[in-house]
Amino acid sequence: MKISNHAQKRMSARKLNLADDDYVQISKAVSELQEKGSRESLLLYKDMGIIANVQNRTIITAMDMKEIGTVTNIDSTKFIK
Repeated sequence: MKISNHAQKRMSARKLNLADDDYVQISKAVSELQEKGSRESLLLYKDMGIIANVQNRTIITAMDMKEIGTVTNIDSTKFIK
C-alpha cells in the first residue's frame, strides 16, 4: 500500500497513525475489493475512515470517524475488523 502526500498530511494533522500490522489488514481488504472490481473504496478501520484507490493500491485520504458524514465518489465500502 502506498500513501498519497495528501493522505499523509491529513493523517498527520488528525494524529491518525497506522502500524505495520494495520497496513497488512488494509492491504488484505484492498485485495478483496480488487477481486470484486472496486475502484475507489471507503475503508472503515478502527477509529478512521480511509479512501483508497483500489487499482493503484493507494490511500488517497483519511479522516477520523467524527468527520465521516457524506462520502461521495466511491463505489464500495469495506468494514475491516
